[in-house]
Amino acid sequence: MKTKACTKCKEVKPFNEFCERSEKKDGRSSHCKVCVKAHYDAHKELMADKRRAWRKKKPPEYFVWQSMRARCSNPNNKYFSRYGGRGITICPEWDSFDQFFKDVGPRLTSVHQIDRIDNDGNYEPKNCRWSTPAENVHNSSACRLTWNEVELIRNYWESGDMMQRDIATRFNIAPCTVSSICAYRSWRTA
Repeated sequence: MKTKACTKCKEVKPFNEFCERSEKKDGRSSHCKVCVKAHYDAHKELMADKRRAWRKKKPPEYFVWQSMRARCSNPNNKYFSRYGGRGITICPEWDSFDQFFKDVGPRLTSVHQIDRIDNDGNYEPKNCRWSTPAENVHNSSACRLTWNEVELIRNYWESGDMMQRDIATRFNIAPCTVSSICAYRSWRTA
């Protein structure tokens, strides 16, 4: 059985415990697989520590800003088609995180998101605010209802003029959505 000494741990091990390396004279690496894995794991942990330390230095709003920029400018971003792909841009002043933070201020809570008041408008100081996910979804292009329609739905329901199924048909929504609106589980505040 052919053996080789590891240059890292100095142990003599069977030849098959070394990685194949065509550029080496004997076709095997100089470190055994155990030492290579230990080195890789240590490097991986060191890099993770560096990433954690870097993230601690940045405020949470920085990552919101970074995501906003990616959605609008990176065609490889999974949300690009909903933002940059349909012409949504970011004002030039917000190329700087410091200016962005100065304009929008700190998030109220960790769940608050950056929201455009006019869903077809750009990311700029007059069109952006911090909002909760529930507020944000009501302002999205996927939302089919307006606040006026929500009030109409509640009025129809409370007056007893229309049944849930009929209201759903009229507004082209699911009956369970009507139920949720009328019970104030969704669309709670204007």
